Order: sequence, then C-alpha cells, then structure tokens
Amino acid sequence: MVETPKDPAQPVPLVQLGLHHTLDYLERCIQHCSLFLPDYEFGKDKLVQLWIAEACIEVEAPKRMEDVANSYFDILVHEEVIIQSNFDKLYRQAKYKVNASKASTWNLQGGMGNLSKLQTLKAFIVGKNDGCGIGELKNMNDITGSFCISRLENVTNAEEAKQAALADKQRIDKLELRWHDHGNDNSQDTAKILECLQPHFHLKELEIISFSGSKLPSWISNPSFTKIASITLYKCINCDILPSMGELPSLKTLHIVEMKMVRDINTLFCRTHGTRGFNAFPLLEKLTLDNMPNLEEWTGIQDGDFPCLRHLSIRYCPKLSVLPSMSYFCCLQHLEVSHCMQLISLPEGLLPGSLEHLIIRDCPNFSERCNRDRGQDWLKIANIKNIWIDFQEISLY
Repeated sequence: MVETPKDPAQPVPLVQLGLHHTLDYLERCIQHCSLFLPDYEFGKDKLVQLWIAEACIEVEAPKRMEDVANSYFDILVHEEVIIQSNFDKLYRQAKYKVNASKASTWNLQGGMGNLSKLQTLKAFIVGKNDGCGIGELKNMNDITGSFCISRLENVTNAEEAKQAALADKQRIDKLELRWHDHGNDNSQDTAKILECLQPHFHLKELEIISFSGSKLPSWISNPSFTKIASITLYKCINCDILPSMGELPSLKTLHIVEMKMVRDINTLFCRTHGTRGFNAFPLLEKLTLDNMPNLEEWTGIQDGDFPCLRHLSIRYCPKLSVLPSMSYFCCLQHLEVSHCMQLISLPEGLLPGSLEHLIIRDCPNFSERCNRDRGQDWLKIANIKNIWIDFQEISLY
C-alpha cells in the first residue's frame, strides 16, 4: 500500500512522514521562512539545509532527513507559500522567495484539508478527531496515482462520506477503500457510506477491503467506468449477492475473495435486470473465486459471455457443486480448481480447445473422475497439454 521511493530525489509521500508530525514540522518550516527579509531569494538546497540545521525537521530511520525536507519544500511550493522568483543561468538552478501574504495566513491547524494542491499522497487514515476526518479530502482534487483510504469505520454516516468528494478526484488511477477488520457493526449504515464514496469515472483499479455492509454499492455496476481494468473485493463478509459487473467495458481482472455469505452466482452477476443483447465481461481475462465457503452454484452465463477469459481459478469453495459449462469460455487457457470437495465432475459439454493448463487439488471426487486409468472424465481432459492433479503431473503418454 505504501512504497518507499527508490529515487532519493523523489518526494516522500505524506503518509510515510507521519500525519501528525508532518503538520507540526511544516508549520515550523513556515515559521522559519517568515524570518527572511522581503524579496530574499534562495535555492532549494540551501533552504533544505537550513531547515535541517535549525532542527525544523526530525525523522526516524530509515528515512533520510534530506528526503523529508525536500518533500516539505515541494508541498509549500504546491501551496504557493514558496514561489519561484528567478532562474540563475550561471548555476542553472531556480531561485525562490517566500510569498509573505500566503505564509502569514496559511496554517495547518484545521488539518490536512489545507493541502488543497497536494499531488503525492499514497494513503489517508480516517481519524475521529478534528482535522482527521474524511472531510479533509474535500478540496484535495489534485491527488494523483494510487490512493488508499483506511480506517473507514471511523466515518459515522453517509453525509460525512460525501464530504470526501471522491467523484471530483479525476487523477486517482487506483483507489483502495479499507475498513479495519469487520468495521462498523451496523451493516446498513456502512453500505450507505460506501455508496457515497463513488470515485471519478476515470478510475482504473478498485479494491474494497473488509467492508462489513450488507450490499456493495450500485456504482460498481455502472458502465460509465470505461477505464476500470481491475477490481478486488476482499472480506466483504456480510454481502450475500455479487453485484453485476458484466457491463464494465474495460474490466480485465476480477478477484473475489472471502465473500463468505454468497451462496450462488447467477444471471445478475453478468447483467442487470432487463439488459440484453451484449456479451457480459467483454474484456475480462482473469477471474478468481477464492475462499467462499457457502458458495453452492455458479449459473447464469449465456453464449458470448466471457469472450476473452483466459485464466479461471476457483479455490476453497467446499460447498460448490454446480459450475457453468466450460464451453462458454472459448479462450480459456488456465483452469485451477482446488479445495472444492463437493464438486463431482466437470460440467456437461466440451472443454474449450484453447485450454492448456488444468490444475486440480483436494477435490477427491473430481480428481477420481479425472484419473487417467479409470476416470469417467479422462477423455474430456486427455488433450490438455499440462495436467496436475494433487501436485502430481499427469503424463499423457
């Protein structure tokens, strides 16, 4: 979730600096700058070294003090507390000065919400105190790249969630929405909160983690998310119905993990009520169903659905006994089925000719039927190049 920059010159994300310490130290740096004479010009490196010498900044290992100080400088440039005034052609470096009017009025006592021009922020931890609520994100519309909002159980209601204005943040490519463990005990309130955290339609990746609401948001089915290529649903423990995602035009990877209340996957997974005349999941290449202990059947697929699916993994679904015909998956190359004790055999119909890898583990009945010497399903799988059953490669000759 949080990565340390490999390039020493790259600004350190605020989340790595420590939120509360960051606010204090930024104010120290501003106070230090206020001592300069009007129109005094300085280089970035010189000011950074002054901050370090004057103990405006403190860090803990393994962070480098210069990296942190450089990040503070960049933040204050974004906020126009420090502005570029000149360019020294001899030394080929920018010169800066303090924007006195901004420095005298700008402060962080109200929290991170004042960092309205911040671009590099990997994560925001929602707190309960003033200045730490999710509303601090309201005006931070320049956040770019990957962004995680964690401790969402500290959001008390839908109105508070709306204040984050995620739909206005069009530069976020990847969004992770994370609750801690099981989050809020009131699943209906939690569902309303998530409904109000709709991101911008430019989003490319979405992860929803440890969500305890009873229903996933309606916006996750919206085909207006034309760029979203990857979705992960992890530990959504109270959801008993998978949302329709088949109309997302660019979705390539879908991971569904530890959704323990789901009993069946049906037509609604592919298409909403009344929608016809399209191929569901038109670009999906990889689908994972993992640790779904109550899943009993998967049905509802039509001809033309999943036209690009290449990799299908079904793991730890001990009650699963019904699968769709594999013939629907015309491009399938890799099929893994493990720890599905109730699965007796392959579904009716031929396997796609594209299938190259078949892995079966801890599915005793299924494994027996695929036995080379006496298995009733052996002829169905005999042309697959690579077959592994219970960690043993099955020779075709």
